Amino acid sequence: RACAEFAVAPNAEAYMAGRREGLMAFCTHERGVAEGRAGHAYGSVCPQEVAADFREGYARGHARFELERRLQAVREDIARTEAALKEGIREPRERSRAVERLENLTREAGGLEQEIAQNPL
Repeated sequence: RACAEFAVAPNAEAYMAGRREGLMAFCTHERGVAEGRAGHAYGSVCPQEVAADFREGYARGHARFELERRLQAVREDIARTEAALKEGIREPRERSRAVERLENLTREAGGLEQEIAQNPL
């Protein structure tokens, strides 16, 4: 419709050739890593001959994204727990649970950091 409004006839063959060329340039392993790491969804648009390489990169990048996202959530939980402890928790049992939670979160953060360090992109 937009083309008809300006009296332009679309060339489907040229469009498809240009689209394919663009996808071939886009669908690299490195771009897959970048897209996955950014948390973008994978739309399964890559041509078959490069799709596997892109998907492998995407999987690596997305795994890193998930690890970093989890690490950030754990760090935020650590900060909240530390703040609650600093404010003072009067009930001894509740304070003990908060200290234990902080220890568990700190271990989890360390494990996530180690996993990230051991899996370079």
